[in-house]
Formats: sequence, structure tokens, C-alpha cells
Amino acid sequence: GRVVLNYDNEGTRAIAKEIPERAVLFSSKSLLDNGYSIDGGYIVKRSNGEVDVMPLEDYVIKVVSSEMPASFEVEALKAQSVASRTYALKKIIDNKDNDYDVIDTTDNQVYLDEEELKDKWGDKYNEYYKKI
Repeated sequence: GRVVLNYDNEGTRAIAKEIPERAVLFSSKSLLDNGYSIDGGYIVKRSNGEVDVMPLEDYVIKVVSSEMPASFEVEALKAQSVASRTYALKKIIDNKDNDYDVIDTTDNQVYLDEEELKDKWGDKYNEYYKKI
């Protein structure tokens, strides 16, 4: 496996954490982009038994869309996006021995697929999806 160094809350002590083989580190210019590039996609185990695989950013959009109203202010949606992305990256490590990264219930993060979001938003689907 690979190891990544993180710092404690005070920023004074480095903590080594092993990351799964399928995740690779990349360097970045911003904190939001610093993390993992996931080979093959982010894996969501659905409560209906299906498995969805997608880029991490698509997953984050669908989680934010599922967890809070699209009518919220843009800054609130941005904050939720950061929290959702951070949680998703942490679950890669937590579930490294499983065949999935997260499950789609409140046990992890609520996730609705594209069809479910279309049903939820109706004729506002394109507007809300672009906003988030």
C-alpha cells in the first residue's frame, strides 16, 4: 500500500495513514483538490443491491443534491460540498477492505442517482443540477 501524511489539529504532528492501492496521490494547488484520484471511479453500494461507479465529483454533486434542498444559498451548497467530499475521501480509507467506498443511506451519505433526482426536481432538474 501507499502512505499519506496528514497533520493533527494543531498542525504540529504528522500522522501516517495507509491508503488503498486503487487510490493514488496527486499534488495540487488548492486544499479542495488535494487528495486522491480514484482509479476506476468512486464505488457506491446501493440499498437496492446495485453498485454505481462514477467520478468522485459526480458523487459529491449527487450527495449534496440528496442531503439538502437545491434552493439553499450557493455558499451553503459549497460548504456541504466540501464536507461531503471530505467524508467521501475518508470512507475510501475506512472501507479499503470492502468492495465499495460508501453505501447510499444515512449510515454514510444519502445518495440519489440521476433518475431519482429527476423525479425529485421535475422540470427544475437542469437548473438545480447546474447550481449544485
